[in-house]
Formats: sequence, structure tokens, C-alpha cells
Amino acid sequence: MRTRFDCSRAGSAHIVGASSRARSIGILSAMTTGLGLSLLLLFTTLASAGVPTFGEPVLFGSGSDYTRRVAAGDMDGDGDLDLVAAGNNKVYLNDGGNFNMRSVYSGNGSRGVAVGDLNGDGALDIAVGNSGQNWVLLNDGAGGFYTDTINCASPPTNVRCLGPGGDDTVDVAIGDLDGDGHLDVAVANSSQSYVYLNDGASNFHTGTVNCSSPPASVRCYEGGSGTISSVELADLNQDGQLDLVTAGTSTFVYLNDGTVTFSTTPPNPAGGVALGDLDGDGHVDLAIGIMGGQNTLYLNDGTGHFPASRDFGEGWSMTGDVTPGDVDGDGDLDLIVGNTGNWVGTQNAVYLNDGAGWFDATGVLDCVSPPADVRCFGTGGDFTNAVLPVDVNGDGHLDLAVGNRSEQDVVYLNDGAGRFGSRHNFGPGNDYTSSMDVGDLDGDGDLDVIVGNREPPIGHAPSVAYLNTGAASFPVTRTFGVLTQTYDVAVGDADADGDLDLAVGNDGQQNVLFLNDGSGGFFTGTVNCSSPPSNAHCYGSTSDRTRSVAFGDLDGDGDLDLAVGNRYQQNAVLLNDGLGQFYTGTLVCNSPPSNGRCVGPDGDRTNSVALGDLDQDGDLDLAVGNNGRNVVGEDNI
Repeated sequence: MRTRFDCSRAGSAHIVGASSRARSIGILSAMTTGLGLSLLLLFTTLASAGVPTFGEPVLFGSGSDYTRRVAAGDMDGDGDLDLVAAGNNKVYLNDGGNFNMRSVYSGNGSRGVAVGDLNGDGALDIAVGNSGQNWVLLNDGAGGFYTDTINCASPPTNVRCLGPGGDDTVDVAIGDLDGDGHLDVAVANSSQSYVYLNDGASNFHTGTVNCSSPPASVRCYEGGSGTISSVELADLNQDGQLDLVTAGTSTFVYLNDGTVTFSTTPPNPAGGVALGDLDGDGHVDLAIGIMGGQNTLYLNDGTGHFPASRDFGEGWSMTGDVTPGDVDGDGDLDLIVGNTGNWVGTQNAVYLNDGAGWFDATGVLDCVSPPADVRCFGTGGDFTNAVLPVDVNGDGHLDLAVGNRSEQDVVYLNDGAGRFGSRHNFGPGNDYTSSMDVGDLDGDGDLDVIVGNREPPIGHAPSVAYLNTGAASFPVTRTFGVLTQTYDVAVGDADADGDLDLAVGNDGQQNVLFLNDGSGGFFTGTVNCSSPPSNAHCYGSTSDRTRSVAFGDLDGDGDLDLAVGNRYQQNAVLLNDGLGQFYTGTLVCNSPPSNGRCVGPDGDRTNSVALGDLDQDGDLDLAVGNNGRNVVGEDNI
């Protein structure tokens, strides 16, 4: 059984128990409301449906507690999961679904708590993170812990102090970081954070730490930013070592080299995400364009995992979009990269595939004498937000439609060898283009170009569809709606009437699906969602900060659903009723509507979403590009 959970709702939530039996009842998550009430969500899984259902919450605590964190483990050795709460500093023992307070442990107002057998006696101990002195409390074997005031100058035998005593700790995590068989403690502080290594007898460093020359039993990380709020441990690069992930204003990954030395991977924002079989092995791979860093290709192993990666493009890029397409006609997918800016790392280029998924990554690009497997296009100072490979003139070669910010939008014609010399401008030249898509909107057999614009600091050009004459000329334009903050447009036949409709994603304005009249015409007025016109359907809420939308049949019923990527808000999948109607309103994830699904945590800074069958199970999965944590597969189950 796979379990998805949302750890962004009130307080903190973690999976504390799950069962894979045919019919099971267990604890899915412990949550703190911030109002003194702690609760458990119980799930029941039916073998026939495989769909989790939820009963009444089970309360624990007094109702006036200020619980900050909850950890779970079998604290009294009776075979079921108990709860340890930080804030009220209490242990609640499970008697079969009810939780009775067993003890109060030392401290008051603790901020972080984690459980693990730190002294190797077979009982779970507690690591406690405080605003002052941090400590480890050793279990007496029955779920009892030291409860009195702790003096670290002469601590009791069942207490271990760690750290200098002046840390402003916000979270703790336990894991064997140095591979010696003993559990260590990672401490996340609002200033300098540390890993304290266990000496095998549950002793840890106490006293101050100089990170320029730290003690052998201490490792420093995340220094002095004041933005960290939590720390987690996981083997992220599958090398057998536990790595560190910290969350806060930004998310950081610290990779462990096996000696508890960490290399930092900062959260470069993803400017674009592209899916395609780039190495020719039959699996859908993932290319991520970075806004301020190295662009990277992640190769799918066939199970929806991406253990191997390859760089492409310049060593430092400001990529606004990346798209796959066979521009040189050799049968493999090349990568088209649109960059934004007028400095090093901003040249637009096509990187030709060698057939095995390798692309040029030699550093700064010289377009006067470029490498043989690179094709430059544009001026080198374009502010490109969208690129699309599309055969606009019907000669069988993929041309490039390019959407620029506050500049002329352009079509570059392909000479058949993946070179782009002929340039055709379209649009007014002052539009602030954020996105672009193509499709035959008027049913004449050639591909039209749809441009989503948003309002720059001065002036505004509306979002518009440019109808193609078949010779890469766009004399006819069709506007849709009255929108000033469009970040993405997607094309698909949402109402199944045989023509292509437009899904428009906006920031702070109502998202709208515009239905095609069959000749490429769309509703051009303001959409009132209380009484919308028949050819414009609202979806989502007026407060959505949508950055990306994608069409795909996600529930397998034969119609196109919508994946919606939002910034600082909940990402969602909205299911089509078959007539192009989608859920309208704010999505409540703990009680979602039947036609809405929450995806990922609430608060990701999403820039792009893409759909593809990543694990080859016959359904569409979701790749999410964020400013911070990129998610290479939200599995559709």
C-alpha cells in the first residue's frame, strides 16, 4: 500500500503507522492544531477498493497543550506505536487506539523531538530540541523518562546533554550518519546547525563548537541564515549514506560522502521541465532547466526513478524554458533551451542528441564558432520564457516558436539540418510573453500559435492566438478573455467536440477554460464565474497563483483533465466531467471534492508541471519543477 500525506496543514504531521494487510486499521498521521488540540487520523483500507477512508479523529492531550512536534514509536515495547509530543513534553502510550499519558519528560516548550535507540539497549530513547540546552533522555524500558530539572554539569545517568546550551533549536532528527552502527543526532537551529555523532555509549559533544575547526564528533551545516524550520534524513542519492534535507525559507540538500562531510546542493529554481525518451531506452526521462545554475537531464530507470543524471548546456544558465524535439531529423530528441537575460549563460540554443542521451555541456557557448552539436538562435540577449518546436510552414521540419518578454515574439524556420536562419516576427513587440502553445485552432490543417502574456511594469498586451496561413505568417489574431496576469496556456479538446480549447493559468486572477467555436474564436470579455458564458468555464479560485497548467487524461475515463501548478499554494489535479467543466473554488485537501486532487505539500513554489507515464504502468504521472525542491514524479496510483 502506498500512502500519500500532506505535512503542510496545521502544525506538523508524520506517518506513524501503516499496514499492508488486506483490511487494516492504523494511524495515518498525528497532527497539532496550534489551538491546544492534538488528534490522530485513523484510516481503513478495503482490499476491494484500495481506497483509504477516514473515520472520526482520536483525540489525545489535554485540549490546552501547545504541541509543536509529534514523533511516534513503540516506547513501552508492547508492539504498538505510542506518541511523543514536543511542546507539552509528554509521552502517550497506545492501549489499542486510545492514548493515555504515561509520563512527562524533562523540559518545557520543547520545539523538536525524535525517537531512536541511542544507547543500544533495545528501547527507544528521546532526543529533545529546546531553545536552550538540548538533551537525550534514555528510556527505562517501560516508556518512562527523566522528569526533573537537568544540570548538564552533573547530569543524571539516564540523561545525555548535547551542544553548548544556547542553541535556538527548531527540530531534531536521528539516524546513523557515519555508518558505525550507532544513531547520531542532527540538530536544526535558527543560527548554526550541527550533527552530533554518537560515541556508541550515547555520549555526545557538549559545549561550544568552532566550525572552523570543530571537534571530531561534530559536523556543522546550515550556518547563520535564520531561515531553517525543519531537518529530515534520507539517502537521497542512493549511495548507502544518510543525507540531510533542511526546509525553511529555502530548501537545501546536504549530501553525505560517508564521512559525514556534506556537500550542499542549493535550491536553484526550475525554469522549465521537459519529458521525453532522451536516451532511447524506451523510458520517459526528465530534463530540468535551471534559472541560475546548471541544466540537468535525469534518466529514468524504467520504474519512475532517476538514479543517473547528465549536465547539458552552459555551466550557468538562466533558463526560462526547455523543450524536446527532433530538430535535425535523425530520429532522436534534441533539447531546445530558451534563456532570459543579456549576459553569459543566456544564449538560446538547440543541443543535439548524440543518440544515447548525451548533450554538449562544455561551458560558455561561443555562437561565432559553436560546437558541431549546438545550434544557436536568437540574439544572445533575448528574455525568452517559452520555446516550442513546431512545423509552422509544413515542410516536415520542426521550426521554433519563441516567446519573449517585452520583445518581439519570433518564429525561426528550420533548414532541415537543425539550423535556424530565417526569422519571422509576430506580435506587437511589447508583449510580456510568459508561455506559448501550438495547435490547429481553426481546423485548416496548419499549426497556430497561442501566446499567454502578463502585465509588465508598464503597458500590457493581451493574450492572443495567432492563426497560421501555412507559410509561417500570422496575419489573423484572436484574443481570449480580459486577463492581465497569464503565466501559462495549454491546448486540448476539453469538451470533446472535435476542436482545440484553451486552458489559461493566471496569477491572482480566475483561471479559465475558453472553448473554441470551431473556427479559432473564443470568448473575449470578462468572465463572471457566478454566471459564466457557455463558452468559458472557470476552474480553481480567484486567489490561485498559477504558474503552469497541463492537459492529460489522469483518471483514465477518456477526457482531458488538468494538472495545475501554483506558487506558494497547493498544486492540484482537476478532473473533467466530460464537458469541460472543472472544480471551481479553493481546494480543501483534508476534504477534497470528488473532482479534485491535491498534489504535494501546500506551499511549493512551482514554476512548471509536465505529464508522462514515468513508471510505465499505463497511467500519466506528474513531474513538478519548483523554486526549491523539484519533484521528478508524483506517482498516479
